Amino acid sequence: VTGHATNWYGVLYGLYAPGLNDKVGGGLGVFYPVSQYIVGGVRLDWVDGGFWMPNGTVTFQVPTHPLSFLGGNWTNIMVMPFAYAGIGLPVSGASVITTAGRFNITGHIIDNNGQATAITGYGAAINFWTRKTPVTHWYQPKSIGLIADVETWSGFPKQQYRFGLDGHWSLGN
Repeated sequence: VTGHATNWYGVLYGLYAPGLNDKVGGGLGVFYPVSQYIVGGVRLDWVDGGFWMPNGTVTFQVPTHPLSFLGGNWTNIMVMPFAYAGIGLPVSGASVITTAGRFNITGHIIDNNGQATAITGYGAAINFWTRKTPVTHWYQPKSIGLIADVETWSGFPKQQYRFGLDGHWSLGN
């Protein structure tokens, strides 16, 4: 139920950042649907080697049920393409790889440490399990799925790639 205080999405994901020296990391996020098409939330990205970036995003999504023509449980599978934009704040240094080699740069242009960072991205989520009975406890997910996206950070080279699990918690339905 959109607009209900217990209607939340949680995401846990792995992250691959080929433009950074330490390329592998992960993150977690909590999101609240304003409507079925708009979701706002906060995340914390971490890349091995100590790079941390808390951020907030607004997502525009379109829920689809591409297999509903098959009937039965296939109608529960939802594919949700999305695009998003946000802002992050790196709170620890980042190293980058350039054509000249591997460098730890302390300047604000590449490192971007402590500087606002624009975030844009796109991806898709696939909901593959939906609870058939009403949710009675806050810890019971309403649905579980997979999510993947490609993201760009201003001030950093190349894109970042994420793949993870998402869950939807909505008490009472």
